[in-house]
Amino acid sequence: MPRNHRAKRPQDLAVLLSTIDTQVANATARITALSSLCKAVVLGIRRRATEAINITNAANTADITNATNATNTTSTEILSEVD
Repeated sequence: MPRNHRAKRPQDLAVLLSTIDTQVANATARITALSSLCKAVVLGIRRRATEAINITNAANTADITNATNATNTTSTEILSEVD
């Protein structure tokens, strides 16, 4: 601690301790706010990733359904030509 910040009287010590206590409280509040912000950002990223996965899964399901329907139609056409 710099020499000019040392308490020379008990009252000075009380003021310094109060100042330090305030600074610690402010730092704690900033850390808590940053933590909350980080959590909100992570939740947003997770939500967007889930939406992207759901869209991809829906598109893949539609492609599989369309391919299955096309195969079934082709099989039916081939069987009807055999008769």
